[in-house]
Amino acid sequence: MPNETGSIHLNDLIGRNGTLVASVAGPYFQHISIAAQVGCVVMFLGSIVSIASFYTYGQRKGKWSNAKENKDQFILMLLAILTPCSVIIKLLFTQSVLITDTLVSPGKDGNMICEILADIANGYFCLAALPPYIFFWKRLRLLYSQPLLKQLDTKLVRVLTHFAMLLYVVGTVVGSALPIQHKDHQIMSVNGCIEDDRKVFSKKPFYLCGVLLILSQLIMFILFVRPLQFHRKHISMVLAQKLARRLERMNLLATMSMAICTVSDFFAMIMVSAFLPSTTPTSFLFCVYDISCFINIYAVMLSFEEYREIISFGRCSKEWSP
Repeated sequence: MPNETGSIHLNDLIGRNGTLVASVAGPYFQHISIAAQVGCVVMFLGSIVSIASFYTYGQRKGKWSNAKENKDQFILMLLAILTPCSVIIKLLFTQSVLITDTLVSPGKDGNMICEILADIANGYFCLAALPPYIFFWKRLRLLYSQPLLKQLDTKLVRVLTHFAMLLYVVGTVVGSALPIQHKDHQIMSVNGCIEDDRKVFSKKPFYLCGVLLILSQLIMFILFVRPLQFHRKHISMVLAQKLARRLERMNLLATMSMAICTVSDFFAMIMVSAFLPSTTPTSFLFCVYDISCFINIYAVMLSFEEYREIISFGRCSKEWSP
């Protein structure tokens, strides 16, 4: 770590895989901490607003009061609200690491606090992504249950749909448990809570979890794309063209939303594992994951046909017409 004369210890220069990287020290660490703190506040407020948006939209459309009559819509709205709720909990873990960086001193006790918070936050990142993906899985099943798409709901499609969710659940559970197996964090006087590169362990289990999660998302994305191809080929043969076009638009919005979630999660994993040096404060790494989870909130919102009404709290309530 930097000493009083401003020199940098070799351990602060060792990056992932033994490569030399510039240390995140002094004013750079302060700037990163400020950026992470500002990001936490903005995402926290945005999550609160999204909860209010989803709730008021459900109230206006009667999706909460008619739960027994329209169980599927009630479940979708519940999952939509759980998405920002899970992000808020994730942000609280990131905030706790930021507080630890400021208040906890380096040493055995500081390392233990840093390790516990980092393990919980790392594990919870996988769990925080469950509500939006269960939401998209449910929307996918509802899409294929529509009368106009019944012929596409083959046995293979049903198997792939359930297999994708199984992959995601397995990847989530394993990914949540893996951080507990390693003691790989420490408190530094300059960088705060960071990964300890002196403790080497295999990253293969983490990469395997990442592959499972990405593979399940790709399967779901392909299943969303398939009905779009069907609509383009057979739309002129359908008598109820208005209904068909509306269904196509709903399918397109869901496909775009699923793609946004997949890309944001993949980008966050690549950024943390391949581009950011090991001396990057853990709070900033968590902030990158938080951004991915936060994007998922608005991806879920975009999947609704009346997403403009949700965002504007009902001020833009004009119905779409083909």
